[in-house]
Amino acid sequence: MPPPLITQAAAEAAAIEAAVARACELSPRRFALEAPADEARRRDVAFQAAAAQWRHERRERESRAAVASAARALVAATAYAQSGGSQLAPLLAGVLGGSRTVDKVVERVANGK
Repeated sequence: MPPPLITQAAAEAAAIEAAVARACELSPRRFALEAPADEARRRDVAFQAAAAQWRHERRERESRAAVASAARALVAATAYAQSGGSQLAPLLAGVLGGSRTVDKVVERVANGK
């Protein structure tokens, strides 16, 4: 069973995704109430494009976060293995060589630099 915070975060993410999907579904009617047909259509197209961009960026963030998490685990495991089994090695790897460094490397690789 996943920890409660992970379960809550997953539920919140699903709720947000559902809210965006519902807003996309309702946007043509909502904009039709506020503006002439041509303007409502333009607003709906812009809204749908913004929602699609949001979904794309969210998937990208989730993908980068997963890769960074795996990289941090690899750094900690490598530090543990190299230390001969010291329980402090993974902690020090996280504090000293930490997540910022790993995140920067992952971001550079993801951006092709």
